[in-house]
Amino acid sequence: MVTDVRVEKHDKFDRVIYAFGGHGIATWKIEYVAEAVQYGTSDIINLPARSILQADFSGTEDTPDDTVVAYQPTSPLIESGADVVSTVYFTPSSSGITQSFIGVRVDRTPFTVTTLSDPPRLVIDIAGL
Repeated sequence: MVTDVRVEKHDKFDRVIYAFGGHGIATWKIEYVAEAVQYGTSDIINLPARSILQADFSGTEDTPDDTVVAYQPTSPLIESGADVVSTVYFTPSSSGITQSFIGVRVDRTPFTVTTLSDPPRLVIDIAGL
């Protein structure tokens, strides 16, 4: 289960961090998409962005247990201090899939994905301007 999402501004990149509760990181897929379409619907989420990174996490829980508190965001999370990331839109888990859309201010700039442990996190670094 995703327990936190935050954006950090760095010198030459912006970083989006997803923290997980439980025992590790869910299976993930990160890619640029033409539109932000919410899983299980045909609803298009409008983001103020030139390009959109979609982050899908599968194997996430729909309801938290007693030891994990689910992330309860105000979607979208607007990051005015970041250079490249404009918005992070987070959808709660549905049928074991959690989605997030990252609005990027430039056209499909390079990104890297890293996983960290203790606590489990997935980090997306998006190249700056």
